[in-house]
Amino acid sequence: MQKILESKEKLQDEREKVNYILSNMAEGFVMLDSQKNILLCNNSAREFFSCDKDTDSENFYNLTRNTTVISVASLAIGGNQSSVFDLKLKDGLIVNVYVSPTVIAESETGATILLVNVTAEKQLEAQNRDFFSNASHELKTPM
Repeated sequence: MQKILESKEKLQDEREKVNYILSNMAEGFVMLDSQKNILLCNNSAREFFSCDKDTDSENFYNLTRNTTVISVASLAIGGNQSSVFDLKLKDGLIVNVYVSPTVIAESETGATILLVNVTAEKQLEAQNRDFFSNASHELKTPM
């Protein structure tokens, strides 16, 4: 009986560590089962998708209505296909979306979704392109 209690406490400690790490990540993290039910979802993912309520134990459709994300998650779950793409969200926010299949149980495949904010990098790239385009134009123009 003592070993069972110790194992239970150890399992609870590990769960708390995982929850702490997920809740303090700047990146969004979502884990889905084969039915697109949310197994894990951190606060950053909820913010990226503008979802205030607690989305654990709910369907992925309650988190996002974005058809691209939903279809890519379906491909990962059904066909074991990974994907990476940029997604423009509200207020000019750009996130890099990584979707990969995840084995949940022996015969069940789900999906893991990681959302990384790349807005600053994309804005910097656009500024660099504009600068070099303008500089090139000015150099070509005769005095």
